[in-house]
Amino acid sequence: MRVSKRRIQQVALSLLACCLLSGALFPAATSAARFKLGTQLAAQLMREALSRHDNLYFYAGNARRVTCNKRISPIRVRCRMSWFVGDLSFSGKGTIWITFPEHRPFWNYSFRIVRFNEYCAAIEAPDCTKTYVVR
Repeated sequence: MRVSKRRIQQVALSLLACCLLSGALFPAATSAARFKLGTQLAAQLMREALSRHDNLYFYAGNARRVTCNKRISPIRVRCRMSWFVGDLSFSGKGTIWITFPEHRPFWNYSFRIVRFNEYCAAIEAPDCTKTYVVR
């Protein structure tokens, strides 16, 4: 069985995210002053956040793009996402950030995704969009 380099990187980022979630990666005295959220880790965390919502069909989608390259602060990164599933296209923006309750890092997310039904628009039906907001 041959494993691609991209898949190995995805698994490594998932393990890093898991360690970050459990607080095992950093000692108990971690603070925001010593931590910087990387853009690749932010993108992996956003993929995880999108996959938690079944009505978004993120992992069933095609042309999935998650780009996290707008740094708001050392512990907060803005992301743009897009993908499609059949006649439904999804696009939106979101934010990943780290908080430090009890001096341990935990990740949080928010996003606003707009679902556009292309078939609905082709037959000129009203209201072909739906917005999903998670805060």
